Amino acid sequence: MTYRFINYTPSILEEAWYRNRGLYIDNASRICSDLDTHAKELASWVSFNTNHLKNNTYDETSWSGIDSVFSKFVYEKSNGETFTRIIEPLVGHFRHPYALPHCKPMSVEAVNVQDRSYVAFGGLKPLDNDVFFSGKHYLFDLGTADFPTSLGYLIATYAKIGVDFDRIWAWESTPRPKYWDSVPSEVQGKLHFYNKGISSDIDAQSHPLQILSKFYQPGDYVVFKLDIDNSELEMSVMKEIMEDEHLQHIISELMFEMHYDSPDMERYFGKPNMSYINVLETFRSCRQKGIFLHYWP
Repeated sequence: MTYRFINYTPSILEEAWYRNRGLYIDNASRICSDLDTHAKELASWVSFNTNHLKNNTYDETSWSGIDSVFSKFVYEKSNGETFTRIIEPLVGHFRHPYALPHCKPMSVEAVNVQDRSYVAFGGLKPLDNDVFFSGKHYLFDLGTADFPTSLGYLIATYAKIGVDFDRIWAWESTPRPKYWDSVPSEVQGKLHFYNKGISSDIDAQSHPLQILSKFYQPGDYVVFKLDIDNSELEMSVMKEIMEDEHLQHIISELMFEMHYDSPDMERYFGKPNMSYINVLETFRSCRQKGIFLHYWP
Protein backbone atom coordinates (compact mmCIF):
# COMPACT_ATOMS: atom_id res chain seq x y z
CA MET A 1 0.00 0.00 0.00
CA THR A 2 1.33 3.45 -0.88
CA TYR A 3 0.96 6.61 1.18
CA ARG A 4 1.56 10.34 0.95
CA PHE A 5 2.58 12.92 3.52
CA ILE A 6 -0.18 15.30 4.61
CA ASN A 7 1.27 17.49 7.36
CA TYR A 8 3.49 17.85 10.39
CA THR A 9 1.79 18.84 13.64
CA PRO A 10 4.06 19.99 16.47
CA SER A 11 2.99 18.93 19.95
CA ILE A 12 1.79 21.47 22.52
CA LEU A 13 5.20 21.18 24.19
CA GLU A 14 7.15 21.75 20.98
CA GLU A 15 4.91 24.57 19.82
CA ALA A 16 5.31 26.42 23.12
CA TRP A 17 9.08 25.98 22.95
CA TYR A 18 9.24 27.23 19.36
CA ARG A 19 7.05 30.21 20.13
CA ASN A 20 9.52 31.28 22.85
CA ARG A 21 12.64 30.66 20.73
CA GLY A 22 13.57 34.35 20.68
CA LEU A 23 14.25 34.15 24.42
CA TYR A 24 17.24 31.86 23.79
CA ILE A 25 19.13 34.10 21.36
CA ASP A 26 20.94 36.19 23.98
CA ASN A 27 20.21 34.06 27.02
CA ALA A 28 21.27 30.48 26.32
CA SER A 29 21.13 29.54 30.01
CA ARG A 30 17.37 29.96 29.85
CA ILE A 31 17.17 26.71 27.82
CA CYS A 32 17.95 24.78 31.00
CA SER A 33 15.70 26.77 33.30
CA ASP A 34 12.77 26.49 30.89
CA LEU A 35 13.22 22.72 30.63
CA ASP A 36 12.67 22.48 34.37
CA THR A 37 9.22 24.05 33.99
CA HIS A 38 8.19 21.13 31.76
CA ALA A 39 9.24 18.34 34.16
CA LYS A 40 5.87 16.55 33.92
CA GLU A 41 5.90 16.44 30.11
CA LEU A 42 9.54 15.31 30.05
CA ALA A 43 8.75 12.46 32.45
CA SER A 44 5.88 11.36 30.21
CA TRP A 45 8.19 11.41 27.18
CA VAL A 46 10.92 9.35 28.85
CA SER A 47 8.45 6.87 30.34
CA PHE A 48 6.64 6.29 27.06
CA ASN A 49 9.84 5.66 25.11
CA THR A 50 11.30 3.43 27.81
CA ASN A 51 8.20 1.23 27.71
CA HIS A 52 8.30 1.20 23.91
CA LEU A 53 11.86 -0.12 23.81
CA LYS A 54 11.14 -2.63 26.56
CA ASN A 55 7.93 -3.99 25.03
CA ASN A 56 9.26 -3.89 21.45
CA THR A 57 6.38 -1.89 20.00
CA TYR A 58 4.20 1.18 20.37
CA ASP A 59 1.14 -0.75 21.54
CA GLU A 60 -2.27 0.74 20.88
CA THR A 61 -3.19 1.54 24.49
CA SER A 62 0.06 3.35 25.31
CA TRP A 63 -0.79 6.22 22.93
CA SER A 64 -3.39 7.63 25.30
CA GLY A 65 -2.45 11.01 26.72
CA ILE A 66 0.75 11.65 24.73
CA ASP A 67 -0.62 14.29 22.35
CA SER A 68 0.77 17.16 24.41
CA VAL A 69 4.33 15.77 24.25
CA PHE A 70 4.97 13.99 20.96
CA SER A 71 4.72 15.72 17.61
CA LYS A 72 3.02 13.99 14.67
CA PHE A 73 3.40 13.26 10.99
CA VAL A 74 0.07 12.59 9.30
CA TYR A 75 -0.15 10.48 6.13
CA GLU A 76 -2.87 9.29 3.79
CA LYS A 77 -3.00 5.73 2.48
CA SER A 78 -4.00 4.95 -1.10
CA ASN A 79 -7.44 3.91 0.16
CA GLY A 80 -8.03 7.36 1.68
CA GLU A 81 -7.47 6.38 5.31
CA THR A 82 -5.08 8.49 7.36
CA PHE A 83 -2.54 7.34 9.91
CA THR A 84 0.00 8.96 12.21
CA ARG A 85 3.66 8.60 13.14
CA ILE A 86 4.81 10.19 16.37
CA ILE A 87 8.21 11.79 16.87
CA GLU A 88 10.01 13.30 19.85
CA PRO A 89 9.56 17.08 20.27
CA LEU A 90 12.19 19.65 19.30
CA VAL A 91 12.89 21.13 22.73
CA GLY A 92 15.86 21.75 25.01
CA HIS A 93 19.14 20.66 23.47
CA PHE A 94 17.30 18.26 21.15
CA ARG A 95 18.67 15.16 22.89
CA HIS A 96 17.59 13.19 25.96
CA PRO A 97 16.05 15.78 28.31
CA TYR A 98 18.10 14.38 31.21
CA ALA A 99 21.41 14.24 29.32
CA LEU A 100 23.11 17.28 30.86
CA PRO A 101 23.49 17.16 34.67
CA HIS A 102 23.06 20.93 35.06
CA CYS A 103 20.21 21.09 32.54
CA LYS A 104 17.48 18.74 33.75
CA PRO A 105 14.75 18.68 36.40
CA MET A 106 16.28 18.45 39.88
CA SER A 107 14.19 15.40 40.77
CA VAL A 108 15.70 12.98 38.22
CA GLU A 109 19.07 11.34 37.62
CA ALA A 110 21.19 12.41 34.67
CA VAL A 111 21.84 10.02 31.77
CA ASN A 112 24.79 9.81 29.39
CA VAL A 113 24.94 12.70 26.93
CA GLN A 114 24.73 10.18 24.08
CA ASP A 115 21.76 8.29 25.51
CA ARG A 116 19.40 7.59 22.60
CA SER A 117 16.37 6.29 24.42
CA TYR A 118 14.54 9.60 23.82
CA VAL A 119 14.25 8.85 20.08
CA ALA A 120 10.86 7.61 18.85
CA PHE A 121 12.27 5.14 16.35
CA GLY A 122 9.75 4.33 13.63
CA GLY A 123 6.97 6.15 15.46
CA LEU A 124 4.26 3.76 14.25
CA LYS A 125 1.43 1.80 15.77
CA PRO A 126 1.71 -1.93 14.98
CA LEU A 127 -1.33 -1.86 12.66
CA ASP A 128 0.47 0.62 10.40
CA ASN A 129 3.80 -1.20 10.23
CA ASP A 130 2.93 -2.91 6.96
CA VAL A 131 2.50 0.46 5.23
CA PHE A 132 6.12 1.40 5.84
CA PHE A 133 7.79 -1.99 6.25
CA SER A 134 6.36 -3.87 3.25
CA GLY A 135 9.48 -3.82 1.04
CA LYS A 136 13.21 -4.13 1.61
CA HIS A 137 14.83 -2.52 4.65
CA TYR A 138 18.00 -0.47 4.11
CA LEU A 139 20.29 1.28 6.59
CA PHE A 140 22.83 3.97 5.68
CA ASP A 141 25.23 4.99 8.45
CA LEU A 142 27.47 7.95 7.60
CA GLY A 143 29.93 8.24 10.48
CA THR A 144 29.60 4.73 11.89
CA ALA A 145 32.62 4.73 14.30
CA ASP A 146 32.99 1.21 15.77
CA PHE A 147 30.31 -1.38 15.09
CA PRO A 148 28.85 -1.70 18.63
CA THR A 149 28.50 2.06 19.17
CA SER A 150 26.42 2.82 16.10
CA LEU A 151 25.36 0.02 13.76
CA GLY A 152 25.12 -2.53 16.54
CA TYR A 153 22.76 -0.27 18.45
CA LEU A 154 20.64 0.63 15.42
CA ILE A 155 20.30 -2.95 14.20
CA ALA A 156 19.21 -4.18 17.65
CA THR A 157 16.84 -1.27 18.24
CA TYR A 158 15.06 -1.54 14.90
CA ALA A 159 14.73 -5.31 15.34
CA LYS A 160 12.54 -4.53 18.37
CA ILE A 161 10.01 -2.74 16.14
CA GLY A 162 10.04 -5.38 13.42
CA VAL A 163 12.71 -4.05 11.07
CA ASP A 164 15.41 -6.51 9.96
CA PHE A 165 17.75 -4.71 7.57
CA ASP A 166 18.36 -6.46 4.24
CA ARG A 167 21.39 -4.37 3.29
CA ILE A 168 23.55 -1.94 5.23
CA TRP A 169 26.05 0.66 4.05
CA ALA A 170 28.44 2.35 6.47
CA TRP A 171 31.24 4.91 6.17
CA GLU A 172 33.92 5.90 8.68
CA SER A 173 36.76 8.28 7.85
CA THR A 174 39.06 7.43 10.78
CA PRO A 175 41.09 4.18 10.55
CA ARG A 176 39.30 1.15 11.98
CA PRO A 177 41.67 -1.79 11.24
CA LYS A 178 39.76 -4.12 13.58
CA TYR A 179 36.25 -3.02 12.63
CA TRP A 180 35.14 -6.43 11.34
CA ASP A 181 36.24 -8.20 14.54
CA SER A 182 33.08 -7.06 16.33
CA VAL A 183 30.62 -7.54 13.44
CA PRO A 184 28.38 -10.60 14.01
CA SER A 185 28.48 -13.25 11.30
CA GLU A 186 24.79 -12.76 10.49
CA VAL A 187 25.48 -9.11 9.67
CA GLN A 188 28.73 -9.50 7.72
CA GLY A 189 27.06 -10.78 4.56
CA LYS A 190 24.81 -7.73 4.19
CA LEU A 191 27.16 -4.98 5.39
CA HIS A 192 29.14 -2.77 3.01
CA PHE A 193 31.73 -0.99 5.17
CA TYR A 194 33.89 1.76 3.70
CA ASN A 195 36.75 2.88 5.92
CA LYS A 196 36.96 6.28 4.26
CA GLY A 197 35.08 9.56 4.18
CA ILE A 198 32.15 10.14 1.87
CA SER A 199 32.74 11.90 -1.43
CA SER A 200 32.28 15.67 -1.55
CA ASP A 201 30.73 15.20 -5.01
CA ILE A 202 27.02 14.54 -4.52
CA ASP A 203 26.80 13.22 -8.10
CA ALA A 204 29.59 10.65 -7.69
CA GLN A 205 28.34 7.09 -8.10
CA SER A 206 30.01 6.21 -4.79
CA HIS A 207 28.10 8.88 -2.86
CA PRO A 208 25.58 7.48 -0.34
CA LEU A 209 22.69 9.41 -1.92
CA GLN A 210 23.48 7.93 -5.34
CA ILE A 211 23.68 4.41 -3.90
CA LEU A 212 20.35 4.98 -2.17
CA SER A 213 18.72 6.20 -5.40
CA LYS A 214 20.08 3.18 -7.26
CA PHE A 215 18.70 0.55 -4.88
CA TYR A 216 15.45 2.11 -3.71
CA GLN A 217 12.16 0.63 -4.90
CA PRO A 218 8.67 1.77 -3.86
CA GLY A 219 7.76 0.18 -0.54
CA ASP A 220 11.33 0.05 0.78
CA TYR A 221 12.12 1.38 4.26
CA VAL A 222 15.28 3.50 4.41
CA VAL A 223 17.00 4.66 7.60
CA PHE A 224 19.70 7.28 6.99
CA LYS A 225 22.04 8.45 9.76
CA LEU A 226 24.34 11.44 9.20
CA ASP A 227 27.02 12.12 11.82
CA ILE A 228 30.44 12.51 10.15
CA ASP A 229 31.63 15.50 12.23
CA ASN A 230 32.41 17.50 9.11
CA SER A 231 29.93 20.38 8.97
CA GLU A 232 30.60 21.28 5.35
CA LEU A 233 30.03 17.75 4.07
CA GLU A 234 27.08 17.19 6.37
CA MET A 235 25.34 20.34 5.24
CA SER A 236 25.93 19.48 1.56
CA VAL A 237 24.06 16.21 2.14
CA MET A 238 21.30 17.92 4.11
CA LYS A 239 20.94 20.64 1.48
CA GLU A 240 20.47 18.01 -1.21
CA ILE A 241 17.80 16.23 0.83
CA MET A 242 16.00 19.46 1.73
CA GLU A 243 15.82 20.51 -1.93
CA ASP A 244 14.98 17.14 -3.49
CA GLU A 245 11.38 15.97 -3.00
CA HIS A 246 12.24 12.47 -4.27
CA LEU A 247 14.90 12.03 -1.56
CA GLN A 248 12.47 13.38 1.04
CA HIS A 249 10.01 10.67 0.07
CA ILE A 250 12.38 7.70 -0.15
CA ILE A 251 14.22 8.38 3.12
CA SER A 252 11.81 6.92 5.67
CA GLU A 253 13.75 8.07 8.70
CA LEU A 254 16.66 10.52 8.96
CA MET A 255 19.03 11.16 11.89
CA PHE A 256 21.40 14.09 12.03
CA GLU A 257 23.56 15.73 14.69
CA MET A 258 23.84 19.42 13.81
CA HIS A 259 26.41 21.20 16.00
CA TYR A 260 25.69 24.67 17.31
CA ASP A 261 27.26 27.34 19.51
CA SER A 262 26.01 27.04 23.09
CA PRO A 263 27.70 27.31 26.50
CA ASP A 264 25.93 24.11 27.55
CA MET A 265 27.33 22.14 24.60
CA GLU A 266 30.73 23.80 24.12
CA ARG A 267 32.67 20.90 25.66
CA TYR A 268 31.19 18.62 22.98
CA PHE A 269 30.80 20.93 19.98
CA GLY A 270 33.38 23.64 20.49
CA LYS A 271 32.16 26.97 19.06
CA PRO A 272 30.84 26.29 15.56
CA ASN A 273 29.43 29.04 13.37
CA MET A 274 25.86 27.89 13.87
CA SER A 275 23.31 29.16 16.37
CA TYR A 276 20.82 27.22 18.45
CA ILE A 277 17.97 29.04 16.68
CA ASN A 278 19.38 28.03 13.27
CA VAL A 279 19.26 24.37 14.27
CA LEU A 280 15.77 24.61 15.74
CA GLU A 281 14.41 26.31 12.63
CA THR A 282 16.24 23.97 10.23
CA PHE A 283 14.86 20.86 11.92
CA ARG A 284 11.38 22.36 12.10
CA SER A 285 11.50 23.25 8.39
CA CYS A 286 12.65 19.73 7.46
CA ARG A 287 9.82 18.15 9.40
CA GLN A 288 7.31 20.47 7.74
CA LYS A 289 8.56 19.18 4.38
CA GLY A 290 7.71 15.65 5.50
CA ILE A 291 11.24 14.60 6.48
CA PHE A 292 10.98 12.30 9.50
CA LEU A 293 14.03 13.81 11.15
CA HIS A 294 15.54 12.97 14.53
CA TYR A 295 18.32 14.86 16.26
CA TRP A 296 21.10 12.29 16.75
CA PRO A 297 23.05 12.74 20.02
